[in-house]
Amino acid sequence: MRNACEESLSAVTASGDTSQITLNPYLWAGSPRYTFEARVRLQATNNGTHDITARAGVGTTMSIAPADGAWFEYTNADTTWHFKTRDASGTAEDTDTGVAHSTSWMRARIYCDGNGAIYAYLDGTLVATHTTVSAAGLHTPRFAAAKTVGSGTTRQLRVGYCHLVFDINR
Repeated sequence: MRNACEESLSAVTASGDTSQITLNPYLWAGSPRYTFEARVRLQATNNGTHDITARAGVGTTMSIAPADGAWFEYTNADTTWHFKTRDASGTAEDTDTGVAHSTSWMRARIYCDGNGAIYAYLDGTLVATHTTVSAAGLHTPRFAAAKTVGSGTTRQLRVGYCHLVFDINR
């Protein structure tokens, strides 16, 4: 099954504002094999005056503190993208991908092999492998932005496309 969107925006203006894009269908992560892929970019990088936390991935939510899922995350606390997984019990993994923030388009891919491993790719390069957290739960592709510093200047996470392909283990 495949789901796609074109040039959707997740924009926030005032500190504390959040915006989320959710796509269907749902999938049961940790059970099927699936590939999530999206083309995303930041409208502007954080500068200490107007900052956001941005997330792209699959999960039950992509709010300020995602409860369960696998996602790429951009914050003002780091100079690089992080790949994170968390299960419903709170067990989490966090990998610094080494890929610097920029306003260029990037291809973010998450592959779950259905046997407990989740692989993260940025622009075709494997940047993380998580095996501790299976992130088993009802998930859907999600994108989120939350303004963490500043007010009056809009910050956006732009989504060029999103694909989700999954295959039930046999």
